[in-house]
Amino acid sequence: MKKFFVTLALAVAVVSLSFASDVVKVDRKIQSAFQKEFSSAFNPTWEVLAEGLYHVSFSQNGEAMDAYYNEQGQQVALARAVSKDNLPLLVGKTIDQKFRGSIVTDIRELVGENETSYLVTARNEKATTIARIYTGGGIEVVKRVKNGK
Repeated sequence: MKKFFVTLALAVAVVSLSFASDVVKVDRKIQSAFQKEFSSAFNPTWEVLAEGLYHVSFSQNGEAMDAYYNEQGQQVALARAVSKDNLPLLVGKTIDQKFRGSIVTDIRELVGENETSYLVTARNEKATTIARIYTGGGIEVVKRVKNGK
């Protein structure tokens, strides 16, 4: 259940649009853990995703990254945008099969809980779907929203 909650929160973060940027107060131990891990991070932007889950977007070495921390300052996941060309074979095959006729708008490599998976956002004429695809090709639909709603 914890795994699903983290996946859902990450999916919401990927598709959420912020129209106003409010200053987010982040506990010093969380900021310290982030700075220790990503000392060369550029332009970190924090947000609170859910009770006890913090998201920071930043750039490092020219790459857009996202890190997620719990209240204790432990990193629970790390994500970066990837292209379809850089995916493991089974992940690419699953995308081709499950999202035939859809436009893939975003792919995030998600590393957390000692595993790597891919958060894929795909859109067709009916709905936008966010799915988590595992390196073995397994898929878990995280969220599906009908277009226009």
